[in-house]
Amino acid sequence: PSCTPCDVNTSTHHQTAASSCFTCSIGFESLVQGTECVPRPCSPGQFPLINTSSSLESDHTAFCPLCGVNTYSPFGNLSSCLPCPVGSSSSMGLAQCVCAVGHFGTGDSCQPCPVDQYQSMIGMSSCLPCPSNTTSNFTTGAVSCVSCPSGFYTEFNGSPCRPIPCMPGEAQSIVFVTPMLPIAYCTQCAPNTFSPFNSS
Repeated sequence: PSCTPCDVNTSTHHQTAASSCFTCSIGFESLVQGTECVPRPCSPGQFPLINTSSSLESDHTAFCPLCGVNTYSPFGNLSSCLPCPVGSSSSMGLAQCVCAVGHFGTGDSCQPCPVDQYQSMIGMSSCLPCPSNTTSNFTTGAVSCVSCPSGFYTEFNGSPCRPIPCMPGEAQSIVFVTPMLPIAYCTQCAPNTFSPFNSS
C-alpha cells in the first residue's frame, strides 16, 4: 500500500518511516493534509513565542503573548514588539501607539504641543490653545496651562502673556522672582517726570 498523508492538524513532526501521525502541539496547526505543523499566526498587538525547552519536537508549544505597555506590533509575525516612538505610548496588546498627553499627530509621528498650547488627552491630532489669561510657561509639550504671572494678561486664547498696560502718569516695572517667573507692576511717575500714554 502507498503512504497516506496526515490529516489536517496532525503531522509526523519531521519523522520519516512513521507508522502514524500525531496531533499538532499547543499553538501549532497544519491547514493542509500532508503538511508539517507550524505555529499559528499571531494577531497584531501580539508576538510569537515558541517554547523549545523539550528535546522532543512534539512537546514544543507556541503562544502569542500581548505586547507590553509602550510597545506595539502592527503585524503578528514580528519576533518581538517594537518600542513606541518618542512622544507616543500604548497600553498592552496594541497594534499601534497613540500620541501621549502634551503631544499631537499620529502614533508614528507625534510632536510636542507648541508654546501656549496644550493637550491633556492621548491620541489627539491637534493641540488646544491655552485659555484666556493662561500660559504654558514658555514650554512645549504642555499637558495643561497655568495662570499668567501677576501683572500679565493675554490678548486672546493661545497668545503669550504680556504686561497689563499702565495708565498715563505711570511707569511699568518687571521684576523676575525666578528666571521663569516675572512680575509686572505700575508705579506713579516721580516728580518732574511724566508718561502721557498707556505703557506696556
